[in-house]
Amino acid sequence: MKLSQKIMSLILTGIMTLTLISAVFTEVGASNMYENSDFIETEQPELSEETKQLISLYQKNPTEENYLNLRDIVIENYNAVLDRKETKLAELKAETAGKPSGEAIVAEMEEIVQEMYITYWSRINSSMLRFTDTRLLKWKISNAAQYEYIPVMGAGESLYVKRTPVTNAEYAEFIKATGVQAPSNWTNGNYSAGEGDYPVNYISYADAEAYCKWLTEQDGTNTYRLPNESEWELAAGHMPKDADFNCGINDSRTPVEQYADVTRGAHGAIDFWGNVWEWTSTVRNNADSTTEFGVKGGSWKSERTDCRTEHRKESRKANAGYEDVGFRVIQVLNGIEPKQKVELATLDAPIVTANSASSDSITLSWQSVAGAVEYQIFEYFDKTGFVQMLEKTKETSVTISNLETGSTHRYIVQPISYIEIADNVSSENSVEATCGRETETNTSSNTSDKNTQRQERLEEKAEKIDALNRLREMKMLVKATKIEQLTYLKEIRASFKDIDVADRQEVLAELAAIKEELKDYSIDTFVNGISIDYEKYDNVKPIIENGRTLAPIRAVTEALRAEVIWNGETQGITITKDDILIEMTIGNTAAYVNGNEVLLDTAPEIRNDRTLVPVRFIAESFNLNVDWDGNSNTIIISEPMTLHEFNGTNYWLYTPSNAEENMPLIVYLHGSSGKGVEPKQLLTAGIFTQSLTDGVFGDLRAYVLIPQLPEEQQDWISFKQPVVSLIQNVINTYKIDSSNVSLTGFSIGGAGVWNIAASYPDMFRCIAPCSGGMRPTENMLSALNQMPVWTFVGTEDTIVKPQNTIDFMKKLSEKNANAKLTEFEGAAHTDVPALAYLDNEINLIRWLIEK
Repeated sequence: MKLSQKIMSLILTGIMTLTLISAVFTEVGASNMYENSDFIETEQPELSEETKQLISLYQKNPTEENYLNLRDIVIENYNAVLDRKETKLAELKAETAGKPSGEAIVAEMEEIVQEMYITYWSRINSSMLRFTDTRLLKWKISNAAQYEYIPVMGAGESLYVKRTPVTNAEYAEFIKATGVQAPSNWTNGNYSAGEGDYPVNYISYADAEAYCKWLTEQDGTNTYRLPNESEWELAAGHMPKDADFNCGINDSRTPVEQYADVTRGAHGAIDFWGNVWEWTSTVRNNADSTTEFGVKGGSWKSERTDCRTEHRKESRKANAGYEDVGFRVIQVLNGIEPKQKVELATLDAPIVTANSASSDSITLSWQSVAGAVEYQIFEYFDKTGFVQMLEKTKETSVTISNLETGSTHRYIVQPISYIEIADNVSSENSVEATCGRETETNTSSNTSDKNTQRQERLEEKAEKIDALNRLREMKMLVKATKIEQLTYLKEIRASFKDIDVADRQEVLAELAAIKEELKDYSIDTFVNGISIDYEKYDNVKPIIENGRTLAPIRAVTEALRAEVIWNGETQGITITKDDILIEMTIGNTAAYVNGNEVLLDTAPEIRNDRTLVPVRFIAESFNLNVDWDGNSNTIIISEPMTLHEFNGTNYWLYTPSNAEENMPLIVYLHGSSGKGVEPKQLLTAGIFTQSLTDGVFGDLRAYVLIPQLPEEQQDWISFKQPVVSLIQNVINTYKIDSSNVSLTGFSIGGAGVWNIAASYPDMFRCIAPCSGGMRPTENMLSALNQMPVWTFVGTEDTIVKPQNTIDFMKKLSEKNANAKLTEFEGAAHTDVPALAYLDNEINLIRWLIEK
């Protein structure tokens, strides 16, 4: 059997050094290879004599021909397993027909069979890598529990994986030795009692890397790092269908050894599936501002299918820690890395064209994929979502014949090599054609015209991925033709509303670049992310006068949902929105807002029979944020309060206008009236949020985070870990000074302030609880003895009696000179927020911001 030198080099690179010592040869004949590798399914045939001879032959003489002969027998064995599953499926269908729960039993078996087809080449390649590892026959899985590190068969003979994820107790040793910050769910630097053998969580990618660096320094000989995705998959092996692990069983983490006796990885390591996702070093998304790394294995709250070893879609931002993410480490013996890191699923998916030139056949065509040796053809069935394996080819086209005239079929083409595959066996990568129709369809377009094809590829991408990634994908596709550039420009404008505030600078840079390419120097205006289409207003565009932008009045007021009245006799303009009234006159720089005079830099004017008005003045008069990006000639008008969601928690975020680097953050915890599932109720649920929304605090030079307590939660104390995770995420995402975070709240929110600040004192610079119930403890006294504390109570509060707070503050002020109490004489429970937040002499907002 002969292959090209190029293919041979792929094989030799992928399987590393494969020469075995002579003592291993005699061991092969007496071994069942499946017993040493937990290969694929629990029900396995004994290796035939032919198979054992091929293994022995390859180990003695690792040539191309011997490798491919061994691969053929591995494929034959796997096909035997598939045949048995198909037979069992047919028997099940016959046995359960018409019986209760029969359909569910059949569906489960069908899912098993389908997964075996979809992951067919991934399993074959992984198995070949393991089978050609010189450590395989020497390793006994039954002894794995004796070792801290387990061989990663097939990834390189110097690589070993930690038997379990890193635990709380192990991470605590790292904290003790280095003084790094503890995870956010620990209290005063300590994990919860009884959780030493739980996997550590709330660890960012950088935290995990720092731990590996520390381990390397401690060892002095071996080095430590995170696994890449393929190394993790080789270490874990295929997840057994009936595997027992922490997924959908518990409501949080469990000890890493809890399922050790019933479920293990390919060579004896444990806890790969469920419990917590595990960081890998494989980059999923490499944005300019944030890198996302792949995580593997699912968690206690994942869907079981997401726990599968071959699930390759999950990622997390590198700069944050997560409740459901931990990590395990790779040990590199003597620090000697394999010459080539193994990668299992990095081939590109091809662009496939389907064409029916005859009444009974469909021809598939595609461009060759770099690194691919062969292409597996699947038929995809829309009705069931199932696939059927068809032929395999080395060519870049194939004709499927003997089809029924008029029948419609969908196909998938999967590139494969001896190490890698394209992970593309899914509906979105299928292509459709109908027998007898001389129309051509494509996985990316529906016409043969190249410019139109490319344009439609852009539009198809837009439906499949999120806004920011969509634009990045489109940027890769855009060439020099004007039609593509205009499509890209149009998509940027249409997508702006879906872009996170933190990512908008990247998009504005793209907007500037494409406008420069098109020599388009027009002014873009976005109101709450939606682009104003000036073509609707006789194509009258904004202009710049004296450094100020003037725009058509109808375009601006309709975008702001304001009413406008024009007085032709006086050339006067009246604009109203809510309870704000603006009055202006053409050619006059004197304007009035609710009767108060304001002098304008540029007066309104009339051009081409259209009235142009100063955009910034109108927007700011309505208490809206206005930002100007000079590179792209873009005005961004936005509500200061925007609604977001993080890990199932709704929250409002106030963003200051022209936000700068290292701005303060105020976190406000609402009272019981804000609790629920309707986020908008928060905006009217208390004097703090109402005042913030109405602009009472003016141009507040800080971000303000207002999370919503879910309806099912009793109070903020029981919800403190999600709150802390949210705060950390907001700090990491926006331009926030992590050393200037303050915490305030009212009623149950005030109680939450006391508890959360005492649990995470290093997170907050100062706190201001209002009418918050509290239970004084020595731990709280110790945790807050250095923190600026200003608390407010009403002497006539019958809901939360103030005496506990008064007594506690007396003790705290003895140790903490920055602790003070304000008692509002005669004030009831609900009187306190207005007195605390709105009193100009108290000026609590300023106290929360200024260091």
